Amino acid sequence: MAVPIQIELNVWIFVGFVSSIVGLLCYAFSSSFNHLFGEWNLFKIFLYVIFSFIVFFMTLVTKVWQRSNSILFKTHMAILLLLATSVYSVFYDKAVNQKPDAYILISCAAFAVMSLCLSKQTQFGCEVDLLNFFLGCLIVLLMKRNMWLFFVGAGFSYSLIIISSWTDITPQSENFELQDHLVIEMDSLRHRVPEMHGSLDKNCEEIKSLLRMESKEVQKLGIWGMGGIGKTTIANAVFDELLSQFDRICFLENVHDDLDRHGLNYVCSRLFSELLGRDVDIDIDASELVPSNVMSILGNTKILIVLDDVYSSELVEKLIGGRHDWLGAGSIVILTSRDRYVLTRARVDVIYEVKPMSFEDSLELFSLYAFNQTHPETEYEELSKTAVGYAKGIPLVLKVLGSSLHFKTKSGWESRLRMITNAEIQNVFKLIFNQLADAEREIFLDIACFFEGCDRDQVSRVLDACGFFADIGIKILLDKALITIDSHNCIKMHDFLQEMGRDIVYRESMDNPGRRSRLWNSQDVMDVLTSNKGTDAVESMFLDMTQIPNLHLSSYAFKKMSRLRLLAFDSINNLMIKNPVSIPDGLELPHNLRYLHWDEYPLNSLPSIRWENLVDLSMPHSNLKKLWDGAQNMPMLKKIYLPFSKLLIECPDLSGSPNLESISLLGCESLGQLHPSIFTLQKLEELIVSGCTSLSSICSKTCSPSLQRLHAVGCTNLLECSITTLGDQCKPHLYMKSEF
Repeated sequence: MAVPIQIELNVWIFVGFVSSIVGLLCYAFSSSFNHLFGEWNLFKIFLYVIFSFIVFFMTLVTKVWQRSNSILFKTHMAILLLLATSVYSVFYDKAVNQKPDAYILISCAAFAVMSLCLSKQTQFGCEVDLLNFFLGCLIVLLMKRNMWLFFVGAGFSYSLIIISSWTDITPQSENFELQDHLVIEMDSLRHRVPEMHGSLDKNCEEIKSLLRMESKEVQKLGIWGMGGIGKTTIANAVFDELLSQFDRICFLENVHDDLDRHGLNYVCSRLFSELLGRDVDIDIDASELVPSNVMSILGNTKILIVLDDVYSSELVEKLIGGRHDWLGAGSIVILTSRDRYVLTRARVDVIYEVKPMSFEDSLELFSLYAFNQTHPETEYEELSKTAVGYAKGIPLVLKVLGSSLHFKTKSGWESRLRMITNAEIQNVFKLIFNQLADAEREIFLDIACFFEGCDRDQVSRVLDACGFFADIGIKILLDKALITIDSHNCIKMHDFLQEMGRDIVYRESMDNPGRRSRLWNSQDVMDVLTSNKGTDAVESMFLDMTQIPNLHLSSYAFKKMSRLRLLAFDSINNLMIKNPVSIPDGLELPHNLRYLHWDEYPLNSLPSIRWENLVDLSMPHSNLKKLWDGAQNMPMLKKIYLPFSKLLIECPDLSGSPNLESISLLGCESLGQLHPSIFTLQKLEELIVSGCTSLSSICSKTCSPSLQRLHAVGCTNLLECSITTLGDQCKPHLYMKSEF
């Protein structure tokens, strides 16, 4: 149970703190202290107070340093030295005074208890520390009070503690460690719930009342509601409150998005990787049974799983459905979905419908974003109530609307609210969207249709090249709560807002997709490309190649799309797709391209066009043999990404690309040599040639001062690697191993 574990941890913290005070005070009053350190004076008192404070601090907060082995080592060593000094003093007093000092005996016991408490807080088994403490005492007796030899023995015993903490001996010890880890990490998980308002607490309590926490049965609960109403936030809060009552936990956010981007096997493997708590990835085929070794670990454990944004009952069936034998007794699965039918088909035990927030809770949440406080300012009170009335209790609307009014004058509020009068929820977002500057609207639509889930730095780099001042624009969208940045520095957008953005683009030309600024629907893209319906209105195009049959393009498929900035043909990491797009050698691409991503590009070279605007070139698993002939003028190019292009035999002259920052030729097995121009690129930071098994030499008499990383792992035929550096200007980190 969670509460006893938490209480037990707090007891160990308190006992450790008290014992540290007792140990230090008693040692200060002992006779051996005076012998070892001399009589008290002001300087020694000052040092002793400082040292005592450090020990108290370590005893109190060591649990926060759970993942820092270096600090754990120093903390344990400090306590061990105290214990060693105290034990030595026992034998010193016995030798001099024929009996040990009472203060020293109490101090010795207190330090032993403190070491025990510290171990409890830091997941080291208390039995191991007891064993090592008595081992240390035995060594003292054998060494006949030789203090230096005692330190050697104590160091040996401490090493056993370290080894035991790194070794996964039994499933029981693993579960014990995981439970402690859950308790320690509870506070850090709270950050996922941004605002703890009354409505959220009420929803959490109602959901917990529907769960039979003492039951040994496996339970499935569905959380249902419209987009933006707070299903994920509520699931997060329930998850955080319940997690410490379970042996293993997993919260899979955006299951819908992950499934579309990476496929079912990825989602399944991610689920089991998180449940097992391993650092290594686990590859599990969703069509097969759970491996026996995984079953043996999970089968007898109580598990909590949250699958967020589920849109298919078949997905639930494959992930959870017919495999209840790997869910231990008392396990709980929580699903969130906009579709009640999906939850019904998934055979959940109970469906909880998320209701709109009350007016009072809505006003509090709105005020947090509009005023950075839980109540509106006096002169804005009536206007705030009006705004809350328009939001209809939908948290996402409250958050976005509040953010859009933040720092606005009273007249600005009145003007904005007049436009929102009687608008539908999605129209509220559209009105807010219309208030953005032109560049900000373009960035919003590019993210909604093309870049959602992509790395922020990459997006900024490409959009800057489009003239949008991306850093400023992205910050404005963040301030207005229209996008967020996740822990991996990826740009995320609520699916409700993404749908709104895509609807705005769809309405640009409902009947003719070739006249829309952005294309992302696979059927629309196929229609435009095969029927030559593209126009100069098209600025970005994304084709998911896992959703189409073989596609045959003409040389002129892109000819009319002169303003095309962003082009991606993506197989969504599904390597089973083999060149579903066939194109002729004379393919013409627009010279306006800033971003070009094409998985398994079928031709042996790039089209002969002007590439002066291109910023990001990405062609993994391509059929390229060469990129181009001679030096191309590509002043804006910053990234070349060609991993596993196994036919690539030469790296071109890159002297015309002075702004290149990263080149990846990972796994290009046929690449025989690197062009010398690579090492003259003044802004190049990273070069990856790992797995280039035909590469025999990496040599240069010059080195770019910016080069930081050179990866050459698995270059089995590499005979020579020599790069001349100029003083401290160029000191790249070289990564080379015998195996790829």
